[in-house]
Amino acid sequence: MKLIFMQKKVKLSIYYFTIVLALFLALNFLVIRSINDPMTNHIADGVVRSLLAILSAFLLGKIIQSNGFKFSFSFQYMKKTLLASLPILLLIVLAALRLINVVEINFHFEPFSTYIAISLLRDLSSGIFEEVWFRGLLMTATLYYYGNTAKGRLLVVIATSLLFGLGHYGGGLSQIFSTFLGGVVFSAVYVYSMNLLLIGLLHGLMNSLTAMVNIEQIRSIGMAYAVGVANLVLSIAALAFAIIIIVKSEPFSKKLTLKFD
Repeated sequence: MKLIFMQKKVKLSIYYFTIVLALFLALNFLVIRSINDPMTNHIADGVVRSLLAILSAFLLGKIIQSNGFKFSFSFQYMKKTLLASLPILLLIVLAALRLINVVEINFHFEPFSTYIAISLLRDLSSGIFEEVWFRGLLMTATLYYYGNTAKGRLLVVIATSLLFGLGHYGGGLSQIFSTFLGGVVFSAVYVYSMNLLLIGLLHGLMNSLTAMVNIEQIRSIGMAYAVGVANLVLSIAALAFAIIIIVKSEPFSKKLTLKFD
């Protein structure tokens, strides 16, 4: 009976995920892509992602109910989240160093201060939306059902991260692969801390820093090479760290149980 109940929760999670996907695609093609003004386009994109993040969080709350919603989307367990996010924080530092090394920062409208403010709003909204959508809405019920073993947790993380990577097909195979690896690292933080809010903000900040780098106009080739090597080494270390966290974590221990009934 419990097995059937949990299978329904997993199906409900996938169903809600698909609803948000359909809404996102519809709004993206019908609204956002129809706006030619760059500033208005950025604002509209941020608003749409913010609204969908709220909807995803609400649907996640319907799945896990009671104390699960507050536990999954708050600043609780901050120390655990920051500890697991250490590789991500270091990657953000490297992204900032890359930004320092460029002659010209990518921006789509002026003044620059307005662009920074609106882009941060959009990127932070995007980061929170994607984390609540993929890691929260898609992973939580699935993780609760399959996450009792290390193998089950790894399979859930790989499957959802692969979908996350394929969702970024617009950037080609390299972006699909890098986004897949990023999905694994962010998923590991969620499995360990069960906290969506902070990793959503970190995700958005990384997106924002990466988008502003113009790799065609750099100040120092030596610094670019050093940062690139450091980024590669740290990415490999972050992936290894993520796998260890996923294997060792017990996301649904007695102390941190998400109630479904």
